Amino acid sequence: KNSWFNLLTFSFNYNDQTFAKSSQQSTYVYPKFFFGISIPIGVFFTKGPEIKAAKENVKIGMNNQEELARMLRQEVLTKYKGYKTYGALLLVQTQLTEDMHAVFLQVEKKFNDGSSNIDAYSNAAKNYNMELAKQLNLQLQQDIAKLDVERSIGVKLETVTY
Repeated sequence: KNSWFNLLTFSFNYNDQTFAKSSQQSTYVYPKFFFGISIPIGVFFTKGPEIKAAKENVKIGMNNQEELARMLRQEVLTKYKGYKTYGALLLVQTQLTEDMHAVFLQVEKKFNDGSSNIDAYSNAAKNYNMELAKQLNLQLQQDIAKLDVERSIGVKLETVTY
């Protein structure tokens, strides 16, 4: 804003000339002091567009900042929704794993009593282990999604208030 001050010049001149032709008559040159300021006229025509361009650049920067904020918000909310989805899937998988565990325990009891064969016991154990593996994978995916959300927002998810 104040760069136009660099274009100003200030000059001062002191005129102390005496013309000594006669002793009684003294000649004075008026004015003895000269002051001057020069301002280039082009400054009035060139600074206006520069200021306008600078204001437009500020507006463009603000718009870009708002767009980035919206994109960041969308990214964080998408990651958070993924985290919540993994939590819901994990809840369903946990219930399914508990059911498979109950079936496995029943088949194991029948196998120990001798009323069930080895194939039924093996199938029940295999189904229970598969569901347990799915549950562990979902837990891992949920933890990774949580870490991704925390990395995006910069704080622990537990400290965020809704």
